[in-house]
Amino acid sequence: MALILIIDTCTLQCSVALSKDGTCLATQHVREDGYVHAERLMPMVDDVLREAGYTAQDLDACAVTGGPGSFTGLRIGVSTAKGLCQGLNIPLIALDPLALLARQGQRLDDSPVQRVPMIDARRMEVYTAPFDDSLRRTSPVAPWVLDEDVDSWDNNAQFIGDGAIKMEAALGRGDRTFVEAWPLASDGAALAESAFQSQDFVDLPHYEPDYIKAFKAGAPKDPLGLRSKALSWIVALFMLCTA
Repeated sequence: MALILIIDTCTLQCSVALSKDGTCLATQHVREDGYVHAERLMPMVDDVLREAGYTAQDLDACAVTGGPGSFTGLRIGVSTAKGLCQGLNIPLIALDPLALLARQGQRLDDSPVQRVPMIDARRMEVYTAPFDDSLRRTSPVAPWVLDEDVDSWDNNAQFIGDGAIKMEAALGRGDRTFVEAWPLASDGAALAESAFQSQDFVDLPHYEPDYIKAFKAGAPKDPLGLRSKALSWIVALFMLCTA
């Protein structure tokens, strides 16, 4: 039984939850145009801890969705989670955001026998993997490109995620449903608890996000690194305030 902070920043939505023994105690999420994760993440962490009546020193572990997803979002979430784990000397758990979407889909509609979470990978491409009615992933996560890859999903599949709606016109047939959604950290509570009990932790110093596709660095929007420095200062200040 563990108290676990769960962080998801793999899409435009930034989501945080606090779970105990696999049950969500408090959660927050925000979604805006552009990435506000660097500014919003640590205040949200502070809020969910305060709401549930805990401090950072009470945490047994931290869990983070490690990919696939937005390169920018993943870097922010993973670096923040690693910083918290290192400062608090607690283990880090990596979660699959597609699994969180599959669980959200089941909460919304428990009738489909196959769930196909889709995270937007831009243009007509998504990151995806199918899950069965027991929420077990039945094939590896991979990019799927419209007009290039084969549609092999069931006729009654549920497609869910921020990449699902843009595929509806091409994939809509049979009894398929399409739900626009974003991963919620609260849906990772049971997964994080299970990983903690089995001690399924990542190697903290060497863990990196699972981008799926090769990372291609573009022109820096923050050439002086001020955003990264600000995030480091926020984490350090948070640690001091909760000590």
